[in-house]
Amino acid sequence: MQREVPILFSGPMVEAILEGRKTQTRRQWSRLTLKAYIRSLTQVKTTRHERVMETCKYRVGDLIWVKDRLFMPKAQAKIWLEVMEVRYEHLKAITEADALAEGIERMGDDGEVVYGTYERKRGKVQRTGWHSDPRHSFATLIDAVCGTGTWMTNSTLWVISFKVISTTGRP
Repeated sequence: MQREVPILFSGPMVEAILEGRKTQTRRQWSRLTLKAYIRSLTQVKTTRHERVMETCKYRVGDLIWVKDRLFMPKAQAKIWLEVMEVRYEHLKAITEADALAEGIERMGDDGEVVYGTYERKRGKVQRTGWHSDPRHSFATLIDAVCGTGTWMTNSTLWVISFKVISTTGRP
């Protein structure tokens, strides 16, 4: 039986999922993740990687129901995702392909393409301009979503890749 786990996305990221631009998300390690990792050091595991992966809230094959409001109940969820891959990496290790999978906006043709830049204004994440580098675009997005300076911390994050399985309610 698949586990069903909630995930919170901002309005622009929900739009990106619905438009087919977003198939990946990065999530910060929580204090609980770090505590679970420390506890796992006493368990018999073959690698550090296995110990770390056991602390992630999401697992390959999980069904994720998307919350666009903090206290939204599962019964109201319209968007359901299936986790395809989970890994961890430093924030600045993001590739151009992964930046695009994070849902940044793209404009132009193959000859000249630009990518959205983002800021938080009046409590909402908004596209405020364009840039030629998708990694720079993602850096502005993560700072807008998680707080100014997030990109510079280069934290280790969970990278969760997913596919959309329903946009009309429980599959």
